[in-house]
Amino acid sequence: MRPAGPFQPSRMLAARLRRGFAVNSLAGAMGLGRRTIHRHGAGLFAPNTEHLRAAARALRFPESFFLGSDIGDLAPEKASFRSSSKLTARQRDMALGSAAVAIAFHGGIERLFSLPELDLPDLARAAETRSVKRPAILTPDLSWIGAKRRAGVNHRC
Repeated sequence: MRPAGPFQPSRMLAARLRRGFAVNSLAGAMGLGRRTIHRHGAGLFAPNTEHLRAAARALRFPESFFLGSDIGDLAPEKASFRSSSKLTARQRDMALGSAAVAIAFHGGIERLFSLPELDLPDLARAAETRSVKRPAILTPDLSWIGAKRRAGVNHRC
């Protein structure tokens, strides 16, 4: 039985990217043609129950995942990668797919629970006022940088 709700192409894209599938490889895994997968992903038509079940099986996501709310686009410009020149397109797409799935998960949690408001320091103003302390950082040699040293306290792990 198919869960209620409209099919969301953005969720199919996020799941496909998260699992590292190209359109051709997903089509092969689902036993469908490339055009059919492209049309589902482009939102030209929703998959029937059999196709939805095949997508869920191939991508290892529950069928209901594809029927949630739209999770938006996965534009690489909206993400920040530490060393994007060393990433392959597949690795970048998998990271973007993971982020989209995490955003969808967070949206589901927000609908179910009343989460507290964020209370983060404004780092733009902190540079001017110096009201935010610099965080302590553990270095590879297990010493601390940025932590105030107290007399008689060993700061090594």
